[in-house]
Amino acid sequence: MKQVKSKLLTNAGIAMIFLFLSIQGFTQSIDFSGKWKLNSTKSSLSHDFSLAPKKLNIQHEGNSLMMERFAEYMGQSLNYTDKFTLDGQECLNEGMGGTNRISVVNWNEDKNSLVIKTKIKTDEFGEVEVTETLLFDGNNLTVKSLASSGMGELYEVFIFDKE
Repeated sequence: MKQVKSKLLTNAGIAMIFLFLSIQGFTQSIDFSGKWKLNSTKSSLSHDFSLAPKKLNIQHEGNSLMMERFAEYMGQSLNYTDKFTLDGQECLNEGMGGTNRISVVNWNEDKNSLVIKTKIKTDEFGEVEVTETLLFDGNNLTVKSLASSGMGELYEVFIFDKE
């Protein structure tokens, strides 16, 4: 009887350790917060047209992410802010030209990158889908961007240095 109790306590102890480690691993995630500047030399940008913002300001707290993008298009500054929840629920943000951007954000399985999937309905291009994957690469923020529309696909990799 004593051996059975001892074995049960040992198994319960091991189970508690695994539970603690899995909860700890689940709650630990990357913090993308910071002011980031595009490093166009390290980035892989389209030669004809790029979706790369020149700067990003990111505030990442718990289950929320706010991303300010500072871009240029045809000599004009375009700045916009997206607010996301990181729970897989749809997030609605205003896009350029009065469009709505509907995004869903999730961590990848390993919790080492964040995937933002956005749909934008436009009069000019129909529905545009953009998938951005954010991850750290050394001291840099890497954003892998794939934009798809009726006009085709545009894949770019943006590398940002912390300011």
